[in-house]
Amino acid sequence: MKSKVRRPRTALLTGATGLVGRTLLPMLLAATQYRGVHIMVRRAVPDIKANSKLKIRDPQRLARFRTRDAARTARTQASRSDTNA
Repeated sequence: MKSKVRRPRTALLTGATGLVGRTLLPMLLAATQYRGVHIMVRRAVPDIKANSKLKIRDPQRLARFRTRDAARTARTQASRSDTNA
């Protein structure tokens, strides 16, 4: 019989400083099925305590990643079309 143990997941929580987010964050950090919790915040939040599972992300920085990923995808598609020509 196969084991039903799942691999730990990573949670992404937006609104971590709001009413629901402040309730969910400690639950996610305590849950064993999550190896990490990423939260999106626009400014420093002094009342969120450091935790080895917690990663704080700035949404402004994510926009740069989307732009970089789009450029990488365009380069990959161009190189594939050159190879197939």
